[in-house]
Amino acid sequence: MAIQLSIDSERLRERTMGERFWGSESKHNFYARAKNLVISGELNRHMLLQVQKEYGGDIAKDFADQWKKLLEEIVYQISIDGVIDSDERAYFKEYIAIFQIPADEARRIYRTGARRACLQILRNVTKDNRVEDHELKRVENIALGFGLKEFDVTAQLTHMLKGLIQERFNDIASDLMISDYEWEDFQQFCADMKVNFSTTSENDRVIAQARKNWSTKYGRLQPIAVAGVKLSPDEQVYFTGGAKWYEPRKLRGESYQKLISTGDLYMTNDRILMIAYEGDNKSIKWKDIHHVLQVETCAFELEKIKGKSPTVLVTSSDGIGLVMASTIAHRLCRGDLS
Repeated sequence: MAIQLSIDSERLRERTMGERFWGSESKHNFYARAKNLVISGELNRHMLLQVQKEYGGDIAKDFADQWKKLLEEIVYQISIDGVIDSDERAYFKEYIAIFQIPADEARRIYRTGARRACLQILRNVTKDNRVEDHELKRVENIALGFGLKEFDVTAQLTHMLKGLIQERFNDIASDLMISDYEWEDFQQFCADMKVNFSTTSENDRVIAQARKNWSTKYGRLQPIAVAGVKLSPDEQVYFTGGAKWYEPRKLRGESYQKLISTGDLYMTNDRILMIAYEGDNKSIKWKDIHHVLQVETCAFELEKIKGKSPTVLVTSSDGIGLVMASTIAHRLCRGDLS
């Protein structure tokens, strides 16, 4: 009977000058030779006894921890296909007897290795981003066949998928923008993985904002109804919020940004308008602006074709994230509404 294992063999160590002179061999090399015999799949007692005889000590006792770790790895490797046949069980018993592993310790090692195998089988079930009920039942039956009655497939799957689902969500939301396609794909992924995910009210707000951010950058801009602002018949507002208006100045040869006004900012399809409650009202048509340059997270510079180029710092917004103000300004400047 031969057991096929994929465990790495142990390398023999080169003898030191003293060992070569005195004809001795490193203790490790005796363990390596014995281990390589074990993982070859043939537990040949005669050959192991020969190594033991040459060693001169108790190779089972002196390397007890290594033999226990190796047994766990052997159990894992044998169990990974979901089946432990009679020859393999006989192999375990022979191994335990040869290396004098106490029964209680052997049972613990077996359960640890078998549990590792069940977890790996469960991971394999999820690798195609879909979980089938019959596959979960199969894992449950494998665990029972291994004698692991306490192995809760649902609990283990929940723990395993928690990180996977979170990682998937972080991936689509990392730039604070979630497209309709990404959100639908994420929901379908959760459904395929048999996960009913839930979010807090704060997370709901963040998700809604991220989806709105994507729509603001790539979707059709939606006009906003406002009152108290005089607009031309074909003029519509696409952003409103609080802001500070700065303009470049020079003092003793040094350039700086001077605060000109603080008030309510409006961006329409025709212009950018500041109605100040401190300072001066401001209005610039988009056709007079060459480019909109984002200079900070919530600030952008209006590079005018002629004259001084002001900088707008957005301090609040009505329904649209502050970080998207420069994006809206950039799109309106290009006449991109769709």
